[in-house]
Amino acid sequence: LTGAPAEHMFDGTFYGCSNLTGSIPQNLFGNMTGAPRKYMFESTFDGCSGLTGEIPSRLFGRITGTPATHMFYRTFWHCSGLTGNIPNNLFENISGTPATSMFTNTFNGCSALSGFGGALFSGISGQPATGMFTGTFANCSGLTGEIPTGMFGSIDGTPEASMFYATFSGCSGLTGTIPS
Repeated sequence: LTGAPAEHMFDGTFYGCSNLTGSIPQNLFGNMTGAPRKYMFESTFDGCSGLTGEIPSRLFGRITGTPATHMFYRTFWHCSGLTGNIPNNLFENISGTPATSMFTNTFNGCSALSGFGGALFSGISGQPATGMFTGTFANCSGLTGEIPTGMFGSIDGTPEASMFYATFSGCSGLTGTIPS
């Protein structure tokens, strides 16, 4: 596929495919170019507990621009077989002002993920949005080490409802100090 993202383009594509096995192909979405759209990867791999291996770096690498509402809502929800660090460059070209529920429950229940590659959302800046990181890493009990400094970019302004609600809930392996 080539071209710009569309609303709901991969919404629920592999939803509930718990017997789907193997790893996510490196360039599955690699040729998509353009700005994020609403619901573009909502629940794409939701419940795919049989997927294994690491999340490919730059899986969404050519999608560039300002975040959109629900763009990665529950994308990897309960993909308990995914392993390794969450790649630092997974969302590297997404930058600008946060959108409502943009990363809500993105990795929730990915219990075998082991760490962060770095400042994952470093391009996000500006006024907070409602529910923007609600449950993003909830129940990722395999995550270890410290939360990277600058992980959430340069978000600044008046807080919004549930903007960080349960972001790290159930992440019992995290250690160190919480970065400012």
